[in-house]
Amino acid sequence: MSREQLSCIAGVLAIALFFISCKEQAQETKPLTRADSTSLNPNGDSELAKLMREMASFMENTRERLQKGDSLLPYPEHFIQIHTAQSTPDMVDEQTMRIMGSSYLEGLRMLYKASPDARKENFNVAVNACVACHEYVCPGPLKRIGKLSIP
Repeated sequence: MSREQLSCIAGVLAIALFFISCKEQAQETKPLTRADSTSLNPNGDSELAKLMREMASFMENTRERLQKGDSLLPYPEHFIQIHTAQSTPDMVDEQTMRIMGSSYLEGLRMLYKASPDARKENFNVAVNACVACHEYVCPGPLKRIGKLSIP
């Protein structure tokens, strides 16, 4: 990965962290009901939750393909919906989602522009964008996301 790419990603993450640290979060927690506690997804199935589960599956598939040396699947253009998909109420604000979503999409774009030799490294950049967001908002998927990185 070039210094320019690393600098760009570092800049995006720094801006994201700045905005996040400046914003006061007053999130109410609702008590879990019996139905919630037995649900696969206790926060429901918002558009964003469905899209992110699809993104996770895509990243798992991409990880396997990269480890085998296979070619990438076609670029998932519809992932741009990360900016417009309706989130679970009170989970994430629009500004945070725009910044964090842009960071992921930039990592994904870099993956697809990278030479085959640099794809694993660029894949990990996209994964790290997911981790950075989920450490701040909705930490539930962190275990799944953490398994994506390629050593």
